Amino acid sequence: MKNLTAPFEVKNGQIHIIPILNDNYSYVIEVDSTVIIVDPGESEPLLEYLRQHGLVPEAILVTHGDYDHYDGIPSILSNFDLPVWVPEHSNRQGRVLNA
Repeated sequence: MKNLTAPFEVKNGQIHIIPILNDNYSYVIEVDSTVIIVDPGESEPLLEYLRQHGLVPEAILVTHGDYDHYDGIPSILSNFDLPVWVPEHSNRQGRVLNA
């Protein structure tokens, strides 16, 4: 079994697994020169990872509307001007898009 915090190699890139909160993970997907943040439930570990690796995200993807998937969005948006993608059926769509 692969260490969960080690990056997973994908064609032309990596999926970086970022521990957040007490028992959750966010992801930084880096393919070619595109960087996308997935489920930013906490901002500081993600922002620190991006700074350390010189990465600039192009978007945020939220898989569903639980706080541990979106709470870090306002802080990330204060650092980067990004679109936020949420599922159409998300019960938090308005809050996430207007964070």
